[in-house]
Amino acid sequence: MKHEHSRSAVVKIAISVGTNDLRNLKDPDKVRGPLKQLCAKVTSLFPQAKVWFQSLLPLPVTNCKDSNTNERVRHVNRIIFNECVFRRFYFIDAFYQFIKFNRKWNDPFVRFDKLFETNGIHPNPERGMGVLARLYIRALHCRFFNPRVFQ
Repeated sequence: MKHEHSRSAVVKIAISVGTNDLRNLKDPDKVRGPLKQLCAKVTSLFPQAKVWFQSLLPLPVTNCKDSNTNERVRHVNRIIFNECVFRRFYFIDAFYQFIKFNRKWNDPFVRFDKLFETNGIHPNPERGMGVLARLYIRALHCRFFNPRVFQ
């Protein structure tokens, strides 16, 4: 009984998944099933909670074999976005906040490395975490449902 009461006290949930295996994933659509299961579980455990789902962040492009990596990231982000719309979850689009802005329309998406740790994966505390913090603060204080408002 106590366990059920603590679940009902959860009113906001933020989910951020990593990109660990995405570079090696040949078919990004394979994440669709596990994502649906995750979202269904969150909905069943916390039916009254507002849920925010963060997009994947861009990956480093280190050589010509990596040129399509961020296209795969964008594809997975579209899958996440569509699931958010279906479930009425909020979608925090952090991808474009971490991309170099001075690119031509047909150039591959290259991330802004000054926002990331030297390990190449996580946002750094000096700049990158501030970018994420602004997105989350805006998202969590919004009162109205708009799945694409947080960019």
